[in-house]
Formats: sequence, C-alpha cells, structure tokens
Amino acid sequence: MPVRSIKNQYRGINAHLHSHNQSDDWLGFHTMQIVDLSRLLIPELHSMGYRTDIEESLQVQPNGDFRLKSDKLTVMDLIGEENDEHPYMAIAISPRSSDMKRGELVVWIEIIGSTTKRSIAHLETYKGRRRLLLDKIVVFVEIDLMHENAPTFETLNDYSQNQPDSYPYRIVVLNPRPNIKRGPAYLYEFGLETQIPIVEIPLSGEDKISFDYNIVYRDLFETGYVALRRVDYTELPLNFERYSPDDQRRIAARMLAVLEAARDGVDLESGPFEVKDITLEDALAQIETLKVQLNPPT
Repeated sequence: MPVRSIKNQYRGINAHLHSHNQSDDWLGFHTMQIVDLSRLLIPELHSMGYRTDIEESLQVQPNGDFRLKSDKLTVMDLIGEENDEHPYMAIAISPRSSDMKRGELVVWIEIIGSTTKRSIAHLETYKGRRRLLLDKIVVFVEIDLMHENAPTFETLNDYSQNQPDSYPYRIVVLNPRPNIKRGPAYLYEFGLETQIPIVEIPLSGEDKISFDYNIVYRDLFETGYVALRRVDYTELPLNFERYSPDDQRRIAARMLAVLEAARDGVDLESGPFEVKDITLEDALAQIETLKVQLNPPT
C-alpha cells in the first residue's frame, strides 16, 4: 500500500511531486498554480488600484502525437488537428481605471513548464518573447521549479549538470527600469527542504507587492488533488538520479521520517517531521525495511 498525505511532508518544494510532473503532468499543475497565485494577489492589488488578468503564456506546449490504439478512432481523428500548440497561462498585472478598464501592462509572471526547457526551439521562442516584454519596460517575474534542465538564464549555474553552487529552484524578478542595462535583477535561488522565499515585485512608481508562494504551494497540496494522486513516500521520486548526491540524501531522509511516522501510527497530517542526520545508504536500507513492515507479505 502506498503512504500518502494531504500535508506536504517536505519543508518547501516536494521532490516526489516535481519529479512526477516533469515526466508526465506539468500542464495541469501549472494551470492550477497560475489560478491560485492570481487569487492570492488579487485582493491586495485591487486595494492598490491594480488588476490581474490570466493571459496566454509566452511559452508553448506541444500537443503531442495522436495515434490509433486498438483500432479505435479518437475525436481528433474525426475533427482534425487544427493547432499543434497549446499555451500555458501567465499572469498580467496592470493599473485599473475607475471603470475597471485595464491600463498599460506593468508586470508579467511566468511559471516555467517542463517542455519549454526541454525543447531548444520552444526555449528560444520564450526567451525572445521575454526580451520583447523587457524592452517595453515591463517587470518580468519567472518562477522556475524545473530542476532536470538548465536555467533559462545562461549566466546561472546548472543544477542538472552538477555545477557547483547551483540550485534546483529559483524565482527571478527582472526590473528593466529605467532600461535593461541599468535596471536591477533579483535572484531568489533555493534548494530542497528550504522554504520558498517571499518575493517583492515592483509595480508602477514606488508601488510594490510581496507574495508568498509557499501559501499557493501549500494550498494546492491541501486540496488533496496532488497528494492523494501523485505522491507516494514508499517509492523514490522518478529520475531520482537527477538530483545531486546531497539532495538524494535529503530525499531519502525525508522518506524515512514519513515512513517511521506511518509505522508508529502517527497522524501524517501533523508533519512534516524532523529528519535524521543519516547517510543515503543507511536511509535507503531502512526505507526497505520499513516498506516490509508496513506491507508484510501475506
């Protein structure tokens, strides 16, 4: 039997979830995050005289291959494929007028998708569109939780290539005011078992807003949508070898803490639990023992 919890058992990004999503189901997770992030921002932005809109992303999502299976027709076979790209979504922030009409765009927020970083063509398209927005003096916010591929910024160290001083996750705020050459950039990089940083975003003039992505991330887990369908702490994350040795140890220690709590009858929703200072090899061995204890052979 799997061991699952509605509560996120990691102290930050959940390695099990993101390994799964990078391999199979990022689009659905991405869409829910955009919607929830917009909901988080709306109340404060509205009180400050701004509005948020969900727009088609600068990124593109390939439709994939459609083939007949078991000689059965699909809907696509009948209606035809009109477009081989489906957009992700992004958040646009603009001042609003007294009649709620949208003013000139001031901030654009993107959550990077897995396919964008895996396709050279899609990545170059995205980077070109990003530059166009920066040239228009629009503040650009990029949330990148995709550790298996290089950052979209070539000047940053690449975690996927085990480069030193590299991080698996980052939030970047680019403020092109007064221009790209002189405008400040704010880089928030973070790793596993680390709280997601609270980020400050400049708006028009001296206006600014802070947002805590931890709230969005936590709430998505607690709906049960993610935890009960995608995260099983008895199994290593997909592509476990793509994590750094230190992060592999952190993941195994986290799994061990969850499985020990499950064995002892502790309510998993009271986690996350303290982890042991333990080697990867010892943690993996103890995990296998616990799996047998939790699922004894019949």
